[in-house]
Amino acid sequence: MPSEGKLQISSTTSSVSVYSNTCNDLHFEDNDDGSAVVTTLASGDEVFIEWETNGVGSFDWDILITPLEAGDNRSLATTATTGANALPTTTSPTYWYAYTLPSEGKLEVSSETSYYVRIYRGTCDGLSEVANGYDSTSSTIFNNGETVFIQWNTAKSGDFNWNVKVVPLSSGDNCALASTAVIGMNTTPAAPYWYEYTVPASANYTISSVGTTTVDTYLYVYSDCNETLIDYNDDFSDFQSELTLSLTEGNTIYILWDDVYSSDDFEWALSSDAPMKTAQQITFNSLPDRSLADNTNTFELTATATASSGLAVAYTSSDETIATISSNIVTIVGVGTTTITAIQPGDDTYQSATDVSQYLTVTAAHQQAEVNCSGLTANIVERVDITCNGASNGSLTVSIEGGSLRTSTV
Repeated sequence: MPSEGKLQISSTTSSVSVYSNTCNDLHFEDNDDGSAVVTTLASGDEVFIEWETNGVGSFDWDILITPLEAGDNRSLATTATTGANALPTTTSPTYWYAYTLPSEGKLEVSSETSYYVRIYRGTCDGLSEVANGYDSTSSTIFNNGETVFIQWNTAKSGDFNWNVKVVPLSSGDNCALASTAVIGMNTTPAAPYWYEYTVPASANYTISSVGTTTVDTYLYVYSDCNETLIDYNDDFSDFQSELTLSLTEGNTIYILWDDVYSSDDFEWALSSDAPMKTAQQITFNSLPDRSLADNTNTFELTATATASSGLAVAYTSSDETIATISSNIVTIVGVGTTTITAIQPGDDTYQSATDVSQYLTVTAAHQQAEVNCSGLTANIVERVDITCNGASNGSLTVSIEGGSLRTSTV
């Protein structure tokens, strides 16, 4: 290449392919019937041109270098905006855009025509393709403020409208939004998709898409949302995945199903060799407000919360400066609001129940004070000594203050 630019090779007779780099490591750039366009070459680059002659003895062909234009390569990517964008007429085989996400989410790219699109993340020097298709929604979650690159195949014509928008995250999109898996059949609406499962009993558990789908699945199981891998499987049987894990009661695992070849929905099964425990629920009614003036500062919670299993319910208080709990007896010790939580951990027959909480509000006592004075008469015409005693219906001390008596003449 004598200079940087757009290399255009054309003929009215034959198909042509263009390669760059070296003879021992050729990089394909473009091919087409009668025309090839390359927009990624720098001054001094060497290219190799291959013509399909199809037995034609001789023909003329042209080579032309023109200045690069906006969108010709990722370094010259045009800025895309949320909503509608107009891709101009172009002779380049692809057109590049850069798009900065206004919020966290997945990216949805669509057009009014059947042109192929690819979505990349990273920098110009190190892009990674994350989605492609004729209309494409990325399964990758992008960050607020992250810039992605969008490459349209233009058929060397362009001139069409396309749209881009950020799709808000929903259930299953990441580990923090994992859906709850259940024993039996589960349906993954689109890959990749996250599940969480809290182990009800220590046993062996099998997670499998074998026999439930023809989708080429990938299975990952993690112990936390930091993606600490427990195990991984691909192609356990044909293109489906399966893992059998020994899991401990009370632990939560995070299951990621993926399919790099499609985003189709599919079913998978979760099974166990443990005797299955029965689910139970806690019913815990709201608690009435209490006052420190109540006749007693303790009350019993036995009949307040019940478990459907009939097992005993335990309680905790979130603020023990307001109320403490011993067994099922609540003792009020201060003013304010505390959260009383009902707990039933289950047993060999029943699963642990989901905790249920209610607020307990304690108000200050209203007290009345009474003062009795001796030596006090209706008409006092001279200095006298008066004795007064005060008492209240609370436990606080009553103080009495006196002033001076004065007479007046009318």
